[in-house]
Parts: sequence; structure tokens; C-alpha cells
Amino acid sequence: MKNNKITNIIVAIILLMGGALLLIFPEDTLRWIILIVGVILILTGLFKLKDYLDIRKKIDATPILLSSILLLLLGVIFVAFTGFVMNFILTFGIVLSIIVGISILFKFVVTITNYSPTNLWKISMFSSTIFLILAIVMFIVLINSNGVDLIRIIGIFFIIEGILALIETLYPSEMIVEIKRESIIIEADIDDEE
Repeated sequence: MKNNKITNIIVAIILLMGGALLLIFPEDTLRWIILIVGVILILTGLFKLKDYLDIRKKIDATPILLSSILLLLLGVIFVAFTGFVMNFILTFGIVLSIIVGISILFKFVVTITNYSPTNLWKISMFSSTIFLILAIVMFIVLINSNGVDLIRIIGIFFIIEGILALIETLYPSEMIVEIKRESIIIEADIDDEE
């Protein structure tokens, strides 16, 4: 349970830092993200290729070979043609923002329909409302500007998500604490029965 809390805090800090970088240095940060993703794809492709070489004599591992080749190609494209990938992302950011907007709207509707007079519901409703407002702002900005502003808005999303993740981790609602307490009691009961 403690490791889970530490992991959540680390993820929240990464979201906060990534959001701040996207907000302050949108193009440079996007370029570095593309490069890092490219390197990760290449490394993953190499590991899959190693797996293929290890098991190819035992079973037909053609799918592993194909996935490793695909990952390696994507990684090389990301690293060698970072500017092209960046322009592609900025150009098709509108499609991404529409998908994000629809998912945020869906979350908002689900939150409203699952009304509960608890603090957890209030926090969920608050975050859903903030994200819905940001999604509307994102559409307005996209209509009147370029993709760099979209990157900044994504940075704001990351910052808000990081803050909410920190709050949820450091100050869990009474319901979550009660569920964890009950699961500990149930685990203790099971151990006692053995």
C-alpha cells in the first residue's frame, strides 16, 4: 500500500513537471518527448527482437519478429524525422483534441449520473467540470490558432491532473480509507481461518 502511494506521488510529480514544461517550452518539450518515445520504441523493438531470436527454434515466433520490426521502424522514424513527426502531431492535434473532448464529456456525464452525497463525488464533479471547461477552451483556441497553443493546453491538463492525483493520494476520501480498512480486516480474517 505504501509503494502504491509512492508510485502515485511520483506519477503526479512527473505530470506536474511535464505539464509545466509543455506550458513554458511547448515546442522544445514536444521535440524531446518525440525523441524519448523514439528511443523507447527502438529499445523495445530490440528487446522483442532478442526474444524472437531466443524462442524462434522452439515455436513459430513470426508475430514477435513483425512487432519488433514495426517498433524499430517507428522508433527510427521518431528519432530521424522528429520535425516531421512534430508537424504531424501539431497538424492532427485537432483530431486528438476531439477525442479527448469526447472522453471528458463522457466522464462529466457519468459523474453527474452517478450522484452520491460524498466528498469523493464532489471532488470527481469538480475535476470533471474543470476538464470540461478546459476542453471547451481547447476547441476555441484550436479554431483561432496553431498547434503550439494545443500543446500548452495539454500542459495545463497535465498540471491539473497532477494536482488532483497528489490531493487524492495525500488526502484520500473517507470512502477510500474505509474500503482499505475493510479489505485489511477481510485479509486478516482469511489469515486467521488458515
